[in-house]
Amino acid sequence: MSQIVNDTFKGVKFVKAMILEKMRIQKLEEVNADSVSIWSKVAVYDNLTGLWVNELSDTLFTGVSFGIAALLTINGYLSLGAIVIVLNYTAKFITASKELTHTDYHFKTQLGEYDKLFDLLLMRPQEGEGEKSFHFCSSITFDHVTFAYEKERGDVLKNMNLSIRPGEWLGIMGHSGSGKTTAFDLLMGFYSPQHGKVYVDGISVEELDPNSLRSRITKVSQDTFLFPGTIRENLIMVNPQASEAELWSVLEAVRMREFVEQLSDGLDTDIGENGLLLSGGERHRLGLAQGLLRSSEIILLDEVTANIDAQAETTIMKILDDIKTRRNLTIITISHRLDFLARTDRIVVLDSGHVAEETDYANLKRAHDSSTEAQ
Repeated sequence: MSQIVNDTFKGVKFVKAMILEKMRIQKLEEVNADSVSIWSKVAVYDNLTGLWVNELSDTLFTGVSFGIAALLTINGYLSLGAIVIVLNYTAKFITASKELTHTDYHFKTQLGEYDKLFDLLLMRPQEGEGEKSFHFCSSITFDHVTFAYEKERGDVLKNMNLSIRPGEWLGIMGHSGSGKTTAFDLLMGFYSPQHGKVYVDGISVEELDPNSLRSRITKVSQDTFLFPGTIRENLIMVNPQASEAELWSVLEAVRMREFVEQLSDGLDTDIGENGLLLSGGERHRLGLAQGLLRSSEIILLDEVTANIDAQAETTIMKILDDIKTRRNLTIITISHRLDFLARTDRIVVLDSGHVAEETDYANLKRAHDSSTEAQ
């Protein structure tokens, strides 16, 4: 039970991005029902066993002793000290009787704890979520967007303007804290800007149905989140209707098919908690496979090469180039590695929350090389 809860909350952004809320709640309800059923029976048997085995003889002895002591006291055979003894035994009798209430108490405690959990999981969507369907035909536009997580921390994005075309591969660079990842979160509707709007074909993201929006966008980050289980389970969860052929097709597209075929259990190979039994590059490629299986129109890549070697980086870059050519994807890539943006159509540089420069790889490479030589 705790493992399911822990995994769900650790990957809450992944769950929302992949629209897995209902699936995870159903899984949690099933596990919770089993847990309550098992532990309520255990509690009943434990308390009844404790009462009858450990306390039965004492209880019977106390009752019999009280009756005999009372009778003997009335007939003048016992002193007041005997009554005190009887009272002590009576107290012990009452203590044993209280054990009968423990089962119900522990059961209600469990229900109270899980009720709070489900109150959180079943929270209603925020007011203001839209109902319009997502269609990306002309542009994604950040129109004078200003956003701050907390007023005390200052603005992360400041009057940001940016337009992205369908089928474009856009690279985003900038120092840590310049607002790169925040722009992704605003596009996916996780937050709303305090000023300005994010538009998709002239419709504000706030007016779009979150499920419609997130079903067409896949985000893969440096901390790719995978659930404990098998390769198959992590693919199927994003598209339960996918056939065996489709699973192998997306794995081939991300150049993982040969690797998976060589595994003794193939698609049913356990990848461990958060994919720890896979390498960094393999986790990122499996994340890309999930996006392809969802038939996403837009792929967001957030520092996917941050924790992998140069060879894996080159492989992923070639995979993306090949997929984009065949499927006309729109790709937006955040990267601090300039060479990973070599095949982008355009690069924007963010500085202090706004677009400071728009250029391409060739110009940025020349400027970088000149700066390196000057140093």
